[in-house]
Amino acid sequence: MPPFIILFSITLISGTLLAISRRHWLYNWAGLEIIMLSFLAILQFNPQNQTSEAATKYFITQSVGSILFLCAGISSTAYLNNQLSTLIFVGAIGIKLGIAPFHFWLPPVVSALSWSPLIILIIWQKIAPILILFNLISWKTRIMILLIRTARLLVGALGGIGQSQIRPILAFSSISHIGWIASVSLFSKPIAHFYLVLYIIIIFPLLYLLKTANASSLLNTKNFASTNALISLGLTLISIGGIPPFSGFILKWIRIQILVINVPLIILTLIVILSLCNLFYYLNILYSLRLASLALPISHETSKNRAIIIALPLILIFSVNISLFLNI
Repeated sequence: MPPFIILFSITLISGTLLAISRRHWLYNWAGLEIIMLSFLAILQFNPQNQTSEAATKYFITQSVGSILFLCAGISSTAYLNNQLSTLIFVGAIGIKLGIAPFHFWLPPVVSALSWSPLIILIIWQKIAPILILFNLISWKTRIMILLIRTARLLVGALGGIGQSQIRPILAFSSISHIGWIASVSLFSKPIAHFYLVLYIIIIFPLLYLLKTANASSLLNTKNFASTNALISLGLTLISIGGIPPFSGFILKWIRIQILVINVPLIILTLIVILSLCNLFYYLNILYSLRLASLALPISHETSKNRAIIIALPLILIFSVNISLFLNI
């Protein structure tokens, strides 16, 4: 790995630790700025036209979120309007996270990135903003969170349908799950923390498999010609789609348990129906890959791939056992 990447990876981690170590808005803002600049530096290491365009979109959007966050912090310090400042804080973090209805920048940026920056953006870049959002969420911000939840349902569930590229599907999946985490945190922050950790455990194997195969679209299946590779991908897709007994079902079960207590039955029914749309495009990926791979010769597995295939189901089932042990 080049020293340039190592340096800015360290600053990326340092910015995250700074942002989540204190609850004061100034430390949060400084940490988020370090994260943004470090990620932009990592993007510039791969100077392609699409990557440069994605870096520009990312910079402009994150700058808008940073300006709003700074304005909200100054107004809260001056005691101008504390409730309005909190709402601006939530909106700024929503822009940085890319959750609906502030999601407009995330799918095109994700579509233009290579797999390594994409993994950083979908996993690591979400940690600091979502933990800051946990500290901001209260009943005073309930209206905005309900707006985010409603927009997330429509965008996350319907946005991925009809997509033939894998990266936009992953972007809409991220929008859906991060919106869910924000919604759950309104009722129970410990469960929201557990949801976030479990989501990272589930999504990382999927992104790793796609990176290893260098898959870009549903028609690009030459690296998934082996049966074992398809089994590994199928397990991760089924898990994140929420089918039992995998850990993704625990995420869905957590959501339903929280919402049964706090929302009307009609809204809960609509939420469950829209969740099936997410499952549809996960299974659509698997079906398309399998259908196209039938025309390709079966490749031999390396020992490294066998190790990954053996470890993957264990990781997915292990998180289920933890969930059952905690009686969530």
